[in-house]
Amino acid sequence: MGSLLSGLLRGSAAGAAGAAAFLATAPLDASAARADRARLGSDLLAGTAAGVGVGALAGVLRAAGVRPPAAVSGPLLGLAAAAAS
Repeated sequence: MGSLLSGLLRGSAAGAAGAAAFLATAPLDASAARADRARLGSDLLAGTAAGVGVGALAGVLRAAGVRPPAAVSGPLLGLAAAAAS
């Protein structure tokens, strides 16, 4: 059970890091500057939650022994995060 919790925490941290990297580039997007500020804030919050959630799920699966090749898992995790947000 401890390794699943460790996987959850590591995956959450990885998802938070990925969301932070994405958010750091958001001001560079010209369309973000034109977006409604209230909507932009809620979208950023939803994207962060999706990144942390997908990362946590991936961490738990990895701790449980599910380890697909990086060429498969990377794009799948990206698609899952995009679909969740």
